[in-house]
Amino acid sequence: MGPLLLQRPGRRSKSDELRAALERRLDLWRKGELEALVSECRVIQARIPKNTATNHQRGFVRMMLQGRVGAALRLLNGTPSAALDSTPEVIALLKEKHPAAAEVSEEHLVSMTTLPPRVEPATFESLDASSITRSAAETKGGAGPSGMSDHLWARMLCSKNLGNASEKLAHEVALLTHRLCTSLVDPASINALLSCKLIALDKAPSAQQLKIRPIGVGEVLRRIVGRAVTQHLKGDIISAAGPLQTASGHQGGVEAAVHTMNNLFFHADTQAAILVDARNAFNSLNRKTALLNLRFLCPSLAVFAINLYRTPVQMFLIGGSYTLSMEGTTQGCNAAMPIYCICLRPMIDRLANTVDPTECQQIFYADDGSAVGKLRALRGWLDALISFGPGFGYFPEPAKSWLIVKEEHLDKAKEVFGDTAVNITTEGHRYLGAPLGTDDFRDKFVSEAVQGWVSDIMALSKIAEAEPQACYSAFCVGLSKRWLFLMRTTPHIASLFQPLEVAIRTVLLPSIAAHFSPLQREMFALPARHGGLAIHDPTKIADEEYKNSRLATEPLIQLISEQKTKIDCVRELAVAEQLSSKKTEVLSNKRKWQVNQRSAVAAQLSPAQHRQFEELCNRGTSTWLTSLPLQEHGFTLNKLEFRDAIAIRYDLPIEGLPRTCACGKANNLEHCLSCPRGGCVSEAQPAPRSYSKPPRGSGVQGCNC
Repeated sequence: MGPLLLQRPGRRSKSDELRAALERRLDLWRKGELEALVSECRVIQARIPKNTATNHQRGFVRMMLQGRVGAALRLLNGTPSAALDSTPEVIALLKEKHPAAAEVSEEHLVSMTTLPPRVEPATFESLDASSITRSAAETKGGAGPSGMSDHLWARMLCSKNLGNASEKLAHEVALLTHRLCTSLVDPASINALLSCKLIALDKAPSAQQLKIRPIGVGEVLRRIVGRAVTQHLKGDIISAAGPLQTASGHQGGVEAAVHTMNNLFFHADTQAAILVDARNAFNSLNRKTALLNLRFLCPSLAVFAINLYRTPVQMFLIGGSYTLSMEGTTQGCNAAMPIYCICLRPMIDRLANTVDPTECQQIFYADDGSAVGKLRALRGWLDALISFGPGFGYFPEPAKSWLIVKEEHLDKAKEVFGDTAVNITTEGHRYLGAPLGTDDFRDKFVSEAVQGWVSDIMALSKIAEAEPQACYSAFCVGLSKRWLFLMRTTPHIASLFQPLEVAIRTVLLPSIAAHFSPLQREMFALPARHGGLAIHDPTKIADEEYKNSRLATEPLIQLISEQKTKIDCVRELAVAEQLSSKKTEVLSNKRKWQVNQRSAVAAQLSPAQHRQFEELCNRGTSTWLTSLPLQEHGFTLNKLEFRDAIAIRYDLPIEGLPRTCACGKANNLEHCLSCPRGGCVSEAQPAPRSYSKPPRGSGVQGCNC
């Protein structure tokens, strides 16, 4: 009966109208005319706008309430899932992507006469239960064939609610990991652990011809073990892969590769740069050759890799059928990237010995090979790669490769590369996610990327009308990170982000906090711990991010530029220490820059505003902002609660608050919380709520604002 009596006649009904409607309905109730009462409420309900949220928008909110930010952002623009159904065409392509095992060629082996180095058992002594627990907390992704999810494994291994059972299970998993790293096991005994679900991702949804990327979704336990092993052996992996392979675990490796390539390309003596694309790279690696070489290149990882890949692995398809993975490494396996990078080391070394390093410099990021220098030297490098690359399982495709040549050398480039299928351009091309080429190409590349992000902002703002907290968290944790890489790798692009800032200021922010001033926009750009919302102004941070990236990767840039295929352990330690030191310096500079921005904002505030702003900077006052809106932990706020909380935080007008109190005085937040007649005195002192640190494994995450 309550909802029937209290139904508002309209969204903007005044207090007198509400009082009259309530009296009329009470009169109908006293007379027993319930049909008339129900009929009136049905008419009102019919005039209420229907929920027009699409399935993708509802899915976005559901994913955010579960803490799955990446999955939510993929639904942002209503684009269909990249995963393809298992049609006969897709199944045929998946099987084609998993070729039969190739034979071993002696000329591609590192050694045929000596025994591999001995690995001391003490290497893995520190790989204990705590390593497994950390790995389980960081492992994310879909469940394997058994259906056991990452959340379930994290709860079993990390939760304190299960007593000492979690610690015992972590200890047993550590023993399994130790055995896989130190001794060869019967492949049949771990067949279930190694089996994967095989799915196909659409590489080019807009292309007419279907192109897929096969992904093996392995058991979560396998990924936990693989993550623990690769983290434990990170130093050995980096050393084994060599300085010219930047995907082996270097801090800022991809950024260093982009910076180095730009340095070399814009050198006065450089004529061109070539970007090579390999066919079916990870699935085509010669597995037998790789495992034999791995015993010499990285002995500490060899036994683990042999246990994973020495026999064909079952890859299950939807519908019950399966195919065998007999070659390459499985995309989706934690150890796949380190193994692939290390096993390409002999090929990279042989390429370095083929060309003159003063005329041709090479850089690899996993299977993305690139070289820069003189045209004839580049042609010799490409011919060498095509010649002995297939023996290692690396098959270059000239038709998908690009030669970026300077304008004055175009005719010579056509002469040197005329008999190949390599694409030649004088403008530029995408390199590891960043533009490489002329200034015009750079500006065009960045502008197109910005337009895509503006579309994402528009889609996010539309959802924020109903779920502002979920959208705010999605922006801070995920969406805002998409343009940081471009900022960190591309100079002189701050002004190109102006359309993005306009979209943030005029569309996104009004859906979260209405009626804010330019000064408050500067305040919103500060990190949450400095009293802001961490909604940065991209035009102001672009140059700072690029400067920090150059500083942080400077030792690695210098190492790559030297083009040495091998360095001694003393130099390795020196580079590692320099990278750590530079990282500390960058973090210090970033904190100083943020403090300066905060001081600049505080200097423009009145004394009362300054006092309130300082309160926002106290420890713990922004925890509710930086935590994900996880529904299972009760961290969610509805749209009214969230917008009111933002308004109270920054002394903004509260939506729906009457201008005049029932006592006759002017109404504001302070009066509303203190007036005994028309205020909300009972809500001024809410029940205490614990904001203590959640237990490990509970799933609670922060956005590192």
